[in-house]
Amino acid sequence: SVQGPMGRDVSDTYLLLQAQVNLNRADPFSSLNSLSMPDELIGADLSGVKMAYSPDLGCAPVDNNIKATLLEKINTFKSNFLLSKEDHPDFLDIHECFEIIRGFNFVASHKEKFDLHKDLLGPNVIDNVERGLKYNLADVSWAHVMQTKIYKSFRNFFNEYDVLICPAAAVSPYPHEQLFVDTINGEKMPTYMRWLALSYASTMAIPCVWALPCGLDHKEMPFGIQLIAPAGKDVQLSEIAKSLESVLMANKLTKRPVPEIK
Repeated sequence: SVQGPMGRDVSDTYLLLQAQVNLNRADPFSSLNSLSMPDELIGADLSGVKMAYSPDLGCAPVDNNIKATLLEKINTFKSNFLLSKEDHPDFLDIHECFEIIRGFNFVASHKEKFDLHKDLLGPNVIDNVERGLKYNLADVSWAHVMQTKIYKSFRNFFNEYDVLICPAAAVSPYPHEQLFVDTINGEKMPTYMRWLALSYASTMAIPCVWALPCGLDHKEMPFGIQLIAPAGKDVQLSEIAKSLESVLMANKLTKRPVPEIK
């Protein structure tokens, strides 16, 4: 699922975001932040923005060609920033932490359906529930402690930077009949979710994220980048996204590819 707005460009997406946000006292992640977003989004001055970038966040399996593409794209626009440096947060034991928390969340959400109607469930739901049932209370306790450490490590990283940029996906677009990516750079993925580590690593630190189109990859397929910042920086990150979008659109190597639909 996509828990956030999508649009034709940053301004369009921001407009939908304004319509979606609100203060919901039933949601522990809701905050007054949502009520302080400006009506009109004004782009940031990138010459005052400190940018870190990483092809793999130091923990995610990423196709080598996608890594190279990210670095090529960064080289076309990094001069617009006050600082640009290849760096990433320490995500510690992110994979095990994610698998445990995802597993017990699936047990909480789907255990009854799993018990009564397993034959109607998809293989991925079954896999997650079965994985979750193998964990014990000590595993869950460890995962909560580890996520707190990841969160703090992530926040500390942004004492030095304003935004972190990485690829939006670990591989080039693949056939929709394929349920998930099982191999990257010849290495078999240990779980069906591992290829999504570029997304779930930062998600475990409760960030705000924009995803922008950034030209084409090595296969002439659409390539995207994530702009990542810590929780509470939604407005600042949106302002950076708006300005960077203009920079990307001005260069044929990074502008949004528009399909010829007849």
